[in-house]
Amino acid sequence: MATKRPEVTVDCMLVKEAGMAYLIVDSEDEEVWIPKSQSSFEGEEGEIGQLTLPEWLAIRSNLV
Repeated sequence: MATKRPEVTVDCMLVKEAGMAYLIVDSEDEEVWIPKSQSSFEGEEGEIGQLTLPEWLAIRSNLV
């Protein structure tokens, strides 16, 4: 059985939801594309919501 990698949830604003990615604005007002295949977003476009993604991707994207 595979070990599940750690996930994190961050508050951010969803700028746009494209076919394969979310464009979000982080806490430092930087825009970042996050692949939908690696994440999920709870909220509406133009509002602050919660993005859940693997810890390694959050670190690589400077979200944590």
